[in-house]
Amino acid sequence: MLKCRPEHRGVRASAPILLVVPESTDKVNIPFGYHPKTPNSLGKLLICLPRTHQGGKWEIIERHTEASTTFECTSSNLNHIQWAACFGSCQYSIYTVQGSHQLIFLYNLEVSERVGCLLRRPEPGQGLLAMPSCFPLYASIKHMLQNPGFMKEGGKLGFYCRYPYLHTKPKTQNLMPYELKGIDIILSIASFALVVLKR
Repeated sequence: MLKCRPEHRGVRASAPILLVVPESTDKVNIPFGYHPKTPNSLGKLLICLPRTHQGGKWEIIERHTEASTTFECTSSNLNHIQWAACFGSCQYSIYTVQGSHQLIFLYNLEVSERVGCLLRRPEPGQGLLAMPSCFPLYASIKHMLQNPGFMKEGGKLGFYCRYPYLHTKPKTQNLMPYELKGIDIILSIASFALVVLKR
């Protein structure tokens, strides 16, 4: 995803599953593929919620190389959150917990548009980050375009960008309109929405 625009890549944690590991349970194995995989999957994020307990260490095993890493997850400080992130091709083992339950959130990590982008390509099940109709400029442009006396003869409307952009760089074409800033991006969003609405 976003191979043409690596500058705009971000990571999103989605579809959490709550795992409750009861006290004195034998080692729990969570196999590869336990968590649903999406087309943009990057890996997994495990978060151990603060709760006083003993034991419950995690072992993460990479499926292809069988390399393993162990994380101590004994929790005595309720102000600390323990976590681990890893590739999706791993299985997880949680060792015996004593003194309480261990509560773990398991998330899918996915490549996504970076946080803060007002423009993004629509994804299934997701709305727009910026609703064009929320911008005052949208209503002004819409009112202007609906005026019967506006540009009766037709013509072109032009707008000089307020911010400088590297128009001569070879990859600029792939970065637009995602690189726009400030009023430039607001005008772009509002204009695009009105053109689509008119169609």
